[in-house]
Amino acid sequence: MGASVGRLPSLLVYGAAELSSSVGLLGEEEVDTLDAGLGSALVLGGSVGWRPFSEAGLWFAGDLRRLRCNTSASPELMATALGLELEPLASGKGAEATASDGVLDAYSLSMRATLLGGSMGWDWVLAERVVLRFSAGGLALHSGRTLIDPGDGAAAVEQRAADDANEDLESMYTRRFFTPTLGLGVGWRFG
Repeated sequence: MGASVGRLPSLLVYGAAELSSSVGLLGEEEVDTLDAGLGSALVLGGSVGWRPFSEAGLWFAGDLRRLRCNTSASPELMATALGLELEPLASGKGAEATASDGVLDAYSLSMRATLLGGSMGWDWVLAERVVLRFSAGGLALHSGRTLIDPGDGAAAVEQRAADDANEDLESMYTRRFFTPTLGLGVGWRFG
């Protein structure tokens, strides 16, 4: 059994999203939104494993990962991600208003995702209790939820675009997404 807590590197999120886009699984708007939302997301993990031979280093594990992120994104980034023109972004100031007028400071972006997976690996005992571990496996998207909120000062066009993006992202979670994983770690063996 194992547990982990960490941060998801933004570069990894962007790379995986771009790869998914290049093979037609995601659109460019989804890539930008995922990068803004999941870059530096909190990752909670747990695993349960089995070692078939007590004296050998071979092991198998089932994994569960929860990604959580609450952040804000600039109107410029969200205008690109939502496919809006920047000029009509700000509300209440007429056609000449822009996002830089301060009417809309930032979008609230909340994302949650659950990933299930499996892995296999090998442990080497380097010293009495120091262990080097290598693993290979994969994670698949099981479920997720995204909420893009333009805030109270949003114009109707912004709110409609955010609602459409929320629906598009929700449909993304119904598609199955898989990513291979490689792991290398150093640990301490208790007992």
